[in-house]
Amino acid sequence: MLPCHPPGFHSGLGVIGLPLLQSPQPPPLEIILTVVINRLATLPGELVLVFDDYHVITAQPIHASVTFLLEHLPVHLHIVIATRADPPLPLARLRSKGQLVEIRSTDLRFTREESTSFLSQTIGVEFSTEDITALETRTEGWIAGLQLAALSLQGRQDITHFLQAFTGTHRFVVDYLTQEVLARQPADVQSFLLQTGSLCEAVTGEPEGQAMLERLEEANLFLLPLDDERRWYRYHQLFAEMLRQRLQRAQPDRVARLHQRASAWYAQHELIREAVHHALAANDFAQAARLIEQAFNALVRRGEIATLQRWAAALPDELIRSNIELSVLQGWLLFVSGKHDEALLHLQNLERTFGITPISDEPGEQQTMPRGTESQTEIKGRIAAIRASIAVTRGDLPRTIALSRLALEYLPKENISRAYAAWYLGRAYWLSGDVSAASIALVEASHVSWEVDHLYTVFMVTHDLAHVQKLQGQLHLADQNYRQALQQALERGGDLPAIGPAYVGRGNLEYEWNHLDAATSLLQEGIKLCERTGNGRAILQAHITLAFIKQAQGETDGARAIMQQVVQITERQHLSQHRNAQVEAFWAWLSLMQGDEAAVSLWLQRCGLSLDREVSHLREREYLTLVRVLITQRRLDEAKQWLANLLQLAEAQGRTGSVIEILMLQAEALHASGEVKQAIERLSQALSLAEPEGYIRLFVDEGAPIAHLLVQMRRRPPGGQPGSTHYREHLLALLGGAHDEDGTHEAVVVPGPGMYPLGEPLSERELEVLRLIVAGCSNREIADRLVIAVSTVKWYVNAIYGKLQVESRTKAIARARELNIV
Repeated sequence: MLPCHPPGFHSGLGVIGLPLLQSPQPPPLEIILTVVINRLATLPGELVLVFDDYHVITAQPIHASVTFLLEHLPVHLHIVIATRADPPLPLARLRSKGQLVEIRSTDLRFTREESTSFLSQTIGVEFSTEDITALETRTEGWIAGLQLAALSLQGRQDITHFLQAFTGTHRFVVDYLTQEVLARQPADVQSFLLQTGSLCEAVTGEPEGQAMLERLEEANLFLLPLDDERRWYRYHQLFAEMLRQRLQRAQPDRVARLHQRASAWYAQHELIREAVHHALAANDFAQAARLIEQAFNALVRRGEIATLQRWAAALPDELIRSNIELSVLQGWLLFVSGKHDEALLHLQNLERTFGITPISDEPGEQQTMPRGTESQTEIKGRIAAIRASIAVTRGDLPRTIALSRLALEYLPKENISRAYAAWYLGRAYWLSGDVSAASIALVEASHVSWEVDHLYTVFMVTHDLAHVQKLQGQLHLADQNYRQALQQALERGGDLPAIGPAYVGRGNLEYEWNHLDAATSLLQEGIKLCERTGNGRAILQAHITLAFIKQAQGETDGARAIMQQVVQITERQHLSQHRNAQVEAFWAWLSLMQGDEAAVSLWLQRCGLSLDREVSHLREREYLTLVRVLITQRRLDEAKQWLANLLQLAEAQGRTGSVIEILMLQAEALHASGEVKQAIERLSQALSLAEPEGYIRLFVDEGAPIAHLLVQMRRRPPGGQPGSTHYREHLLALLGGAHDEDGTHEAVVVPGPGMYPLGEPLSERELEVLRLIVAGCSNREIADRLVIAVSTVKWYVNAIYGKLQVESRTKAIARARELNIV
């Protein structure tokens, strides 16, 4: 409440011009205003004149008078106009002169913090971050909307459920917007609003759509501009939902026609996603099917599989069965959804319906190019590719190889299904244990994917190829492949959710190199991108690594919370038994690191691993987790036998990355049994293989066992140990030092100025790049000076980071100066 006479209030101000207005023949308004302005000019101090609810004024003479007042305003007088609509005053001129301060709806919206504070104070309940985000998304910070939500929430316990259901159709929202906004508009505005609740001229059939939009914007009718050219707008979410409900109730027969018009307009302007949305909303399934066929290749190339799944699920079954293109698409989508039996049955029905002679999928059986039309041959190739995808998922590797080769033979070079067939061929070789053949096939699959411009498979293939390279101990090569693929894709521009696996893969590498912040950022971005493509495998990998990052940062509760999310993801995805077993092994490993003996024992009881069975490289993570448990339980002979079997298989398959981890665990087992000399020899072998690739977390995550061994290695003559002292000391420093077995603490030696303790010296080219970094040059500037590609510069920069054991330019410069390199 304001006091009766607030500071600066002048009694009698309102009657200055009243005698002139009441005279028998009042003078023109300009004369009256001149008297008022002259009187105001004599008043002392700063003055504020407030016009409240200005939007209710419709008389043009009043607008003209206010304009006159604004143009002859005394310097110490300020005018405040509170209004729901832009007044017909010379705002543009005032704005250009810097004489206008505007507080608009965007300025009045509550931020997330303000929304949280308002709701807590209003209803006395603490909201979770997810609940606040949901409500903020719904209300878009609209304060009245928050107030309506708060009123509805009073006395409720199921806050999350309510917020999910809080839309523009909620009775409080409908009543408010109908009475306070919609009912106050002229009939033509109401009609326009109802017809354009989500869709303008093409929908309404009226030629003045642009003028009406500008009129609505000036009236602040919950219309939000999306550009600065006044071409694209959208309604506030709650307002749009209310309008759609009102239209559905008032004119239900018009809804479908409006959606059809909107679909046709969007299709004409090549906005296919929106066109399909409105075609489906109109139940115009024939139009929707045509648009889906048109958009299929583009969406698949970008990896937007989830979008295709939603669209296909909305189409009637009979329409899909009668359309060969849609039928093939449905078969592939059933596979992607994990419904493999349904997919195979669907393909059999498809072949019967359209008279397609099934091709033999028996491996080794002689095949010839099928007769018939070229399009039917292509359909057979696509069916073979789908069957190959199901076979590889089920582990039927001979059939996968046979079907993939057939698909590559049948499909024309430009068909995107070739990318899948080539990818499955590489995966089949990998799963069968032929690492060399897998690498060759996956490189070829990458070339095929680029040829058919299929970014989704480009990055799935790149991810698998990098995984093979990591198992071969080639971390830098894996990173280089990821970076090159990303650079090529990003140079093409556009929206690229398909690149998600590369972010996940690079995040895993950065974790191994102990760049935890960089890894977290990459993994989180990778999850967002992969969620858009439905790439459950990569999402799972990213969450598991994030859990281990939390553990590395000492946040054990956070690590367990993320692993709980992993379990929920596996339940939703209906994963294969093999992949579920891998997830459980990671959980057991994390539990072992946290000392949760009960969880480890439970896993040990149900893992079903036995030395009597032949080992498979596909279950290596389970075996290595088991070995860690056996060492902890001092079942050392059993652990050593497992490790001997695993080492033999890894060496035979050329998996150097696996060899490093197995040698490290052999060292732990030997050390635990008192065989110190042999333990140090094994660890030395592991370190000499690991150092060139910059392995860090593999050793540091083992904790005290490796720290004790590294301390033991200090006592041995330097010439008797492969690898560099600096690398071992760096690992020991990250482990936090270690206590000697006799209880004394040995400090880590930190190299001093003038020393050059790098395990591998910088090459001449790396030194050139480093000097340019010190000089402040960007990657582009370095590339121009050295006449090399930017991607090559990035490669050198990462190599420099690895050798200097840093993760940023600033730290690289500091480290180089400390070592007197530059």
